[in-house]
Amino acid sequence: MDIFVVRAIMLLLYLTVFTVAVSGNFLVVYVVMNNKRMQTVTNIFITNLAISDLLVNFT
Repeated sequence: MDIFVVRAIMLLLYLTVFTVAVSGNFLVVYVVMNNKRMQTVTNIFITNLAISDLLVNFT
């Protein structure tokens, strides 16, 4: 198999995972921060995990 095809497939998969991870974690942070009813101790902990996952996604 040609190395260009393999690289193109890997790039497409990487971009898909990156996009889904960033959008999902951003939505978690957005919903918890903008909805007072969602701001429980458990949800704040989940928001902190989402923020740390965003930082990992960008590195």
